Amino acid sequence: MRTLLVALSLVLATAGSSAAETAEEIVAWYNGYIQLWRDANNVDIDAMAGYFAAPRYAVGADGVAQLLATKEMNRARLVAGVENLKKRGWARSEARAKAQMLNSGVALIETEWTSYDSDGKPIGACRPTAGLFSYLAAKTKEGWKILSSHVGPCKTP
Repeated sequence: MRTLLVALSLVLATAGSSAAETAEEIVAWYNGYIQLWRDANNVDIDAMAGYFAAPRYAVGADGVAQLLATKEMNRARLVAGVENLKKRGWARSEARAKAQMLNSGVALIETEWTSYDSDGKPIGACRPTAGLFSYLAAKTKEGWKILSSHVGPCKTP
């Protein structure tokens, strides 16, 4: 936990001093990430990876955090996730997002993702939703980046 706080402090210390974005602008930024998941036949891992800071944490539903210390580790995690979905017949994913500004350079993003197979049926253990995720994002010198991702519990019908 201390490492997460140190990493967060470092990123926040380098945050840009431009005007604060609104929650709607953060959602618009995150929607660019959502669009990258809309077609399993046209996946751009490098564009996906560009949304994440390095280092960052990925926290599972069980609360266990994995440090992804480098851009390469972030990219490898995305590749593994896409390959896992494709093994399950993945064709596309959709998500709804909302954001809350914590201050001018930090936002909490909450999402609800659904992944579908080629027949249009939801896939995943959390039906009808593939999962609930939250993200902590900060404005860095490189623009907005996700500092940590958190898998939530399944949402059941």
